[in-house]
Amino acid sequence: MPRSAAANRQLQQAQRANLLAAARRVFFRGGASATMADLAAEAGVSQGLAYRYFRSKEAIFRAMIEESLDPKESLAHRLGKIPGGPRAQLTAIVTGVLERRRQAPEFYRYFYRALADGDLSPSLRRRLQARFEELHRALRHLVIEAQAAGEIGSDDPEELVTVLLAALEGLWRRTSRTPEGGANDNIPHAEVLLRMLGSPSTPPASRSVSGRGA
Repeated sequence: MPRSAAANRQLQQAQRANLLAAARRVFFRGGASATMADLAAEAGVSQGLAYRYFRSKEAIFRAMIEESLDPKESLAHRLGKIPGGPRAQLTAIVTGVLERRRQAPEFYRYFYRALADGDLSPSLRRRLQARFEELHRALRHLVIEAQAAGEIGSDDPEELVTVLLAALEGLWRRTSRTPEGGANDNIPHAEVLLRMLGSPSTPPASRSVSGRGA
């Protein structure tokens, strides 16, 4: 008896999910060196079947990014599930960002090179930018909350977030320049970065205009 249209859709969705899960494992291990043959072998399917769902490994890579942009994966959705006060939540967020890059260096090398080379569509870039802006807002909110709770220094919240994001972006760029097969051994722990936010006893930085003053 032939399968119903609903059964066919379910099978196709399962096969696509299987290919994406396999691609994630292969990209995490091999990055740009991964091939469609590698992806098909990891998924336990023929290359022909893999090509029926995705025209190229670049198409699979873009689908993986699309999947990561699902609203259920957003920081706003996950933030309420992170236990502890604002300082603990800051630590959890930064730790998650750093750990993902430490555990899957090949994938993120591939990702940042694709971003730098313009291989991502304008719409996908806009969605990634929106996700980055969401991270900025969340960090700023938590910095203000942590200051109110006396957990970090009292400098301008926007300046503190700018410094933190600049440090993260610098690490991301370094990731993209690490040679294939190289480990990201020098990615620091979250607490090292968060020390830049100061402690409650740290007085706010004084402002001065260059060339003026005493």
